[in-house]
Amino acid sequence: MKEISQRYDRVIPFLKAKRELPFFIGRLFIFFVITVSLFSVAQAKETYLELSEEVDRAAEAKPKSLVEKILQEKKDLKEKYGISIAFLINSQIQSALYAKTNKGKSRAAWYYNVALEQKLWSGASVDFEFKGGHNKGIDKILPTFSGFNSNAGELDYAYITKFYLKQDILEKKLFLAAGRLDLSDWFDANKAAGSGDKQFLSDSLVNNPIIPFPQKGLGATAKFKPTDWFYFQAGASDAKSVSTMVGLNNSFRGAFLIGEFGISPKIRGFRGNYRFIIDSDREKLERIDGLGEKNGDYGYALSFDQQISKHLTLFCRYGFADKKVRSIQHFWSCGGQFSEPIPGRKNDIFGIGMAQSISGEDYRQVNAKASAETMYEIYYNFSAHPFVKITPNIQIVTHPNTQKDSSCDVVIGTRLVVVF
Repeated sequence: MKEISQRYDRVIPFLKAKRELPFFIGRLFIFFVITVSLFSVAQAKETYLELSEEVDRAAEAKPKSLVEKILQEKKDLKEKYGISIAFLINSQIQSALYAKTNKGKSRAAWYYNVALEQKLWSGASVDFEFKGGHNKGIDKILPTFSGFNSNAGELDYAYITKFYLKQDILEKKLFLAAGRLDLSDWFDANKAAGSGDKQFLSDSLVNNPIIPFPQKGLGATAKFKPTDWFYFQAGASDAKSVSTMVGLNNSFRGAFLIGEFGISPKIRGFRGNYRFIIDSDREKLERIDGLGEKNGDYGYALSFDQQISKHLTLFCRYGFADKKVRSIQHFWSCGGQFSEPIPGRKNDIFGIGMAQSISGEDYRQVNAKASAETMYEIYYNFSAHPFVKITPNIQIVTHPNTQKDSSCDVVIGTRLVVVF
């Protein structure tokens, strides 16, 4: 996965991105024409549009005048014009309850996201997203490999995050997406630990940090699913992409490649998902020991989730990276989520998880204090309204930044999400 530092985007003026947009669209069209014969794909993780539709269904169960009006407007747009729209605001505040440094300090962060989908010809659509936000959250004052907040680090102006075309082929057995996208939306998915908006806050419990996903940029991904229980997918993107840069001036100076296959068996009537992943970062990487560079690396990962009862779903992840160029060589996480933890609270979710990042041999040789960092997190996602989710949580990190002399950080926080 990405290093924690890759979560923070580099800043360029919004006006520059706006001026580059027409050139980007023209080049993107040419790129798609070339790519369409090579790739085919489907979305793996839950999108903002899917999250919005999930909220809509919950809202329909509690009809109110304003709710009914919003739902009807969205339905009319979709039925008459083939346009789906979703809007999300995510705001978090976290405080250091106990820490070696900055104890008692608090940090807030927030972002908004607008997602649009326009249906085209049969099986085809264009997806477009833009977002903005402010602040880097508590990770700015309490650095860790795990990350306390996967949603922090957004900028204080609007910028385009995604703009791609997707196509279903062969009755949804073959899929394609190409354009400006984020490969972490499609790979390393997990039913119980895959959303920073409604599940865990820590990045280590939303994605696998062993996989060095690039920032949002030019790429393509393909998926072949011949049956309901088996699929294979592959993707490629610009390894040096910058989320806030729309232009192509940095493209193709290094490639990030990833492949994944998965099986989805039913065990005693409950569905499970077992994903196996290999990735390759094809760019020059600095060696941990400082002795020059290495031309790319490979990594391996898995992501499992299994529903074991009507309300309980368990998960686990594992990853292995090249110790010569990556600080973390081994990673694993596990936990679960429980829906309707209080009888009658059908839209509430309780979750608990832990993740451990184990530093590599080369990193320990140059850093005698290096150890293994472990993140523990507990959250309760309270559905205050179909449109509003409030999630208090607590996080405990032992040996932050894998340093033996840093014993423990304890952080409490609350996340507020409004989506419709």
